[in-house]
Amino acid sequence: MTNKIKDVIMFMQNLYKRYDISKRELWTQQNSLKQLSSCVQPGDPDDIEWLADNMKVLETRWVRANPDKKATTAKVYSSRAKQAIREYLKWNHAPDKYRGWPTKGKRKQVPLLSQKVFMDSFRFGDGRSIMYRLPEEGLHMRDVGKIFAHLVTLADDFQGESIEEICLWKLKNLSFPSTSFETN
Repeated sequence: MTNKIKDVIMFMQNLYKRYDISKRELWTQQNSLKQLSSCVQPGDPDDIEWLADNMKVLETRWVRANPDKKATTAKVYSSRAKQAIREYLKWNHAPDKYRGWPTKGKRKQVPLLSQKVFMDSFRFGDGRSIMYRLPEEGLHMRDVGKIFAHLVTLADDFQGESIEEICLWKLKNLSFPSTSFETN
């Protein structure tokens, strides 16, 4: 059976669905595969092993086809495509032994409110609750402000107040318990 680029892309999408890679990693890997595979010519073998073995040829073709782009872009595409193909071939050879997408040391650290929290819920205390999913990379305070502004517009009693008015109202009228928040 011939392994095709679409099989590698489907493999990458499944890794994303299992939270083994981020949405950004999925996009960059897919884009790299698509960019370089667009340079495959009629008569070239239609399998990923050939693609992996001929990355230099595809890099050169891509640079010639995209003279307005930097040659280093082709090298980055090549590196990402090779990694995706290599991981797909490992998985395809022995799915039961596949350990998952490799990571290089620690991921980039950013100031987070909550690290590695994907799905969670918040209980209001009156029997109602909401479910939410945080981005894998976490949240910055600026993101929290945007979420707050969006949620305000969803309130049944929202009447189009400005964010400044809402923040002042919140500070004056909301009380926060002195105990820790209720968790699942």
